[in-house]
Amino acid sequence: MKLPPDQVEALAAAMLAVQDFGNRWLEKVWGQLPALRAARITDPDWVAKTDLDVIITALRSCGFDRGKLSGLVVGRFQTGMKAVAEGTLDRLPALLQKGDDVAAIELLDSVPGIGPAVAKKTLWLLEDE
Repeated sequence: MKLPPDQVEALAAAMLAVQDFGNRWLEKVWGQLPALRAARITDPDWVAKTDLDVIITALRSCGFDRGKLSGLVVGRFQTGMKAVAEGTLDRLPALLQKGDDVAAIELLDSVPGIGPAVAKKTLWLLEDE
């Protein structure tokens, strides 16, 4: 089962807001979702095949700029979105439907660049819907 848009968007927001102490970036990114959608930032296939500089430019046009961290954050973001595009995370919807947060976090954490903090923020965003 492919990830539904709400799960892709929660994961994308959590990845872009990585190293966010106090959730300032997470709230900012979540509020930018309409612009991020329009710029194709939440389209895993587009992100997976697009040059990092193009993605960074698209993000900046949406008001997202992590300064010196942008390259690192966007590189990890692209890795995560490639995992979505390749189907690596296709089990996530079933795990969430079963309420198996531990297995969901383990699955997300298995993707390089995601990590447990991003995994937990992804689930937190999905709970708030």
